[in-house]
Amino acid sequence: KDADSILENDFLYELGRQSTNTNTNVGARAGMIDSKFVGSFLGADGDIASGELRWNETRTLEHLHGDYYICPSFEERIALHLTKNYLAEQLACKVPLILAVWGGKGQGKSFQLELICKKLGVVPIIMSAGELENEWAGTPGKLIRERYRKAAEVVKNQGKMSCLIINDFDAGMIRFKNTQVTVNNQMVLGTLMNICDHPNQ
Repeated sequence: KDADSILENDFLYELGRQSTNTNTNVGARAGMIDSKFVGSFLGADGDIASGELRWNETRTLEHLHGDYYICPSFEERIALHLTKNYLAEQLACKVPLILAVWGGKGQGKSFQLELICKKLGVVPIIMSAGELENEWAGTPGKLIRERYRKAAEVVKNQGKMSCLIINDFDAGMIRFKNTQVTVNNQMVLGTLMNICDHPNQ
């Protein structure tokens, strides 16, 4: 067999190719899950992966196949926003860092955005509204900063355009009739405002 076919069938090689984490002692810990799922050939702490440490924040969008329709005006607006931000240092004007996309439920906002990112060769980092709240105060704000820095690393190390996308932002942050504002709501808004004021720090 040639080297390529051997590597394709090698589980550990494939695991390393898909993950940025080279530590094999990751995953579920002994004592935290049923012993029959732990195994012995990789050790008690390394047989099962929880996904927490092997997960990569970036999306390749390779799952999108087919000739889907992309709204030209929406594509132009997204492309213009990305381009202006990447050229912000060379432009003699202030450029908005955040672009909010509003629309009714089920109208394809997230899907169209993913299609546009794939077409433009952008490697997005996608968050959901569920990550905007946490039992520990300040964690969502810290997570946004980490994801924003990860997008910057993609640009610097891979030479590809990247952006941070937060889906259903209104579900996690908007004040409804009788909802209570939490510390995390305030921290997330404060973090986003601070990033807008100092996008390169």
